[in-house]
Amino acid sequence: MFDRIAEARERNGQPREERPEEVDEFFEPTEEVGYKQGLSLLDRSYENYPSRQELLQPGNGDTLDTLSEHELVTSISDVASELNIRDEVIEKAANLHGVDLSTFEITVDTSNEDTITVPLEGDVAIEHLREPLYEDSRLLYHLYVQCGMGVEEIAQTLSDSLDSVNTSVLERDIQQGLIDVGLLEGNRTDDGRGTVEEEDLRLGGTSIEMKEPESDIRERGGLTVNASDYA
Repeated sequence: MFDRIAEARERNGQPREERPEEVDEFFEPTEEVGYKQGLSLLDRSYENYPSRQELLQPGNGDTLDTLSEHELVTSISDVASELNIRDEVIEKAANLHGVDLSTFEITVDTSNEDTITVPLEGDVAIEHLREPLYEDSRLLYHLYVQCGMGVEEIAQTLSDSLDSVNTSVLERDIQQGLIDVGLLEGNRTDDGRGTVEEEDLRLGGTSIEMKEPESDIRERGGLTVNASDYA
């Protein structure tokens, strides 16, 4: 473990060159509702999306048809968000082109605002972590040391996971957090926290424990919950 920490300190906040493929895949863009948010939901680039005036012209009903049938689109507001056009314009265009947008299938959002999603582990309950998250030594160890992320990537990951509660994590917070837990060199904040070596990757008696990877190939491991600690 200590060799991995020493290597991480030498990176000075930069991503590790050799890291699990799953970490790189985690940052690959995916389809997402919203103009220039993730991959386009249409078979064209965002730059080739119709403007408000073009959407109201004859022959552009196929754009609305395509979006209305997309599995991620569940409302007129979703269509408007994807095209970056107001809801009332979308409704007007739908009427002009004879596109029925009143039959969207209702989907239930099963995402949990009380979790964050990280590579190699999936969803992790926030209640098991110290808040603010950039002060949790186990989480920082997992992202910086085991996943090989850099400061910018960690800030992006936590901000994206907390987007539903409009919380942003700054790079300077991650930088200081890594310093405070001993994963980067620098002046530590005097808040009584120990380094990852001193705490053996456990914090405040919580039941979450960082473990060394079980496979050198996949470098799996990380945040696990020991139910017996709740007994």
